[in-house]
Amino acid sequence: MRSVAHPPGEPTPAGRRRAGSAPAGRGRGRSPAARAVRYSLVAVLVLVGAWAALPATGAGNRPIAAGSPSTGALWGMTTDYVDGIAGREAQLGRTLGVHNMFFSWTDRFPGSGQTDDVAAGRMPMVTWEPWNTTLADIANGTYDTTIVSRAQAMRDFGHPIFLRFAHEMNGTWYPWSGSANGGSASGTAAYVAAWRHVHDLFAAQGATNVIWVWCANQNDSPSAAWNHWTNYYPGDNYVDWVSVDAYNWGTINGGWRSFGSMIGASAYRDYAATKPVMIAETGSNETGGSKAGWIYDLGTVLQRDYPAVEAVLWFDRSGTSYNWPIDSSGASMRAYRNVGKDTYFGGPGIPDVVVTNVSWTPAAPGAGTPILFSATLKNQGTASTPDGIVVGVGFFVDGVQTNWYGTVRDGTLAPGQSRTITSSGGPDPYATIGPGSPVSGVLNPTRYWTATSGTHAVRAVVDDVNRFDESNEYNNSLTVSLTVP
Repeated sequence: MRSVAHPPGEPTPAGRRRAGSAPAGRGRGRSPAARAVRYSLVAVLVLVGAWAALPATGAGNRPIAAGSPSTGALWGMTTDYVDGIAGREAQLGRTLGVHNMFFSWTDRFPGSGQTDDVAAGRMPMVTWEPWNTTLADIANGTYDTTIVSRAQAMRDFGHPIFLRFAHEMNGTWYPWSGSANGGSASGTAAYVAAWRHVHDLFAAQGATNVIWVWCANQNDSPSAAWNHWTNYYPGDNYVDWVSVDAYNWGTINGGWRSFGSMIGASAYRDYAATKPVMIAETGSNETGGSKAGWIYDLGTVLQRDYPAVEAVLWFDRSGTSYNWPIDSSGASMRAYRNVGKDTYFGGPGIPDVVVTNVSWTPAAPGAGTPILFSATLKNQGTASTPDGIVVGVGFFVDGVQTNWYGTVRDGTLAPGQSRTITSSGGPDPYATIGPGSPVSGVLNPTRYWTATSGTHAVRAVVDDVNRFDESNEYNNSLTVSLTVP
């Protein structure tokens, strides 16, 4: 995330937080000991044991490194929420997989925030920002005492921990960027030298629990050959995970962009074959499109197109030009909660019911014929639909609702299961079946639509009144054409 340089002694730039602590008046008043008693020691043992058992390498489209989940992707965030990360988890109904906190160059870490993360079952991540120093001074040993001290503290922490050092170096907004350190080949070389020096000092101190996350901005700024992210890469022996920061700014900074369009044009394409990829920061503004739809699309696109993305962290903060928080609207909060419930992201499971087919009887109707609509549904999610809940469908002809299915179903629609249902009622309870039907003149709440000549758009919408949560609320309809002579 972008911020501006600040003089010594001034607060960390807007949008960042020093020393990984809560801002004044937020989330304080609870001691680390008081917070820790809320968590189970079993969670710690399971967490550390699972990561320790992971193999060092992988094959195919999913590279494996320290910290990789066995399947899917870790679901996490950076947050300024008033009740902290635990408060967000209470809203979301789950424990998050990764929690990132920011630290300036002279800040001490790890601290109580990282201890709390491990106790709660989260993987902690430290983003270390080298403010008020230079890449050259880091590389030439001026700050070795500081670096060694941090390395020893991380080693003594004793748990797996992500370290994201000097991120978004291919932009212009940080003093550790190539642009701020001579540009051209000298700027990128200075960055690589500083990274390798820090890494080597950590290795010399035996901080083998540190998982190194190299993070580029989604696009190069400036867009010049010398500034391409590949020129900042320290080398496979110095990097465990490759990371990308990508934001949808809405109506500013390039306009509305889908998550997939950004990741497909990022460092993912250069490193996904050899390194697990983390989306260390992402978010969407509300203006310019549907933020909730953008979040649902993120969940779908990651599973379908980007198997090497093994962690994705939302930037749950706001500023003067951006409104990233997950609860910027009720719809966006529901979307983030629902996507995170998918087992792919370490959640407990959630249904996702879609319409796979729309049909009608008779198959070739003429004008004036009563038509009975049917829809085939499939649960492509990771949990059954709630027992006793109507898995209803609304039928629309040319945008006007004509019929529905509203019978309470016994049992559930299990993951992978399909079922065909037929309209059982409609909006006009006083309609009668028209001439030409075997039951002409019978009072019926519009189970049937009376055909009219022309080509019609017939749309079936499952769960059109939102009776239950789904991992994607934006893929619930299917539209087909019906031609009546």
